[in-house]
Amino acid sequence: MANFPLLEDEINRFDEQGFIKVESFINQAQVAESAYYYDRAVTGEIHVPPSGSNHIKGRMVQLVNPSQHIMGWQEHVYFLQASDVAKQLIGQDAVYIYDQMILKPAQYPASWCHGTKMLDIGEKAAVQTTR
Repeated sequence: MANFPLLEDEINRFDEQGFIKVESFINQAQVAESAYYYDRAVTGEIHVPPSGSNHIKGRMVQLVNPSQHIMGWQEHVYFLQASDVAKQLIGQDAVYIYDQMILKPAQYPASWCHGTKMLDIGEKAAVQTTR
């Protein structure tokens, strides 16, 4: 049984549109906890390897595999539910291979990878799946 069951309509929308927005994925306390570690990682207080240039104030920062560098993140409700949702969307054989943390100031346009599907699950969180 799924820890965060999706509606059939949500799965169908994901198949048709390539993304869905899931409401109430984690509670406000869990968002605050995640934001605390997110902020520490993007400032460099917790070392998470960057993709491209290192931590440059005011620029977009992309950090590679934060869940492998921030203690406890692979056991966090967000991570476990994201895995559960991914399995519902792309199959029970889905496994974690990569995650990324992005700090994108508003003045920088977003250019997402083609062929990638995004699941918007919260203020500072997203699951990326590729079919």
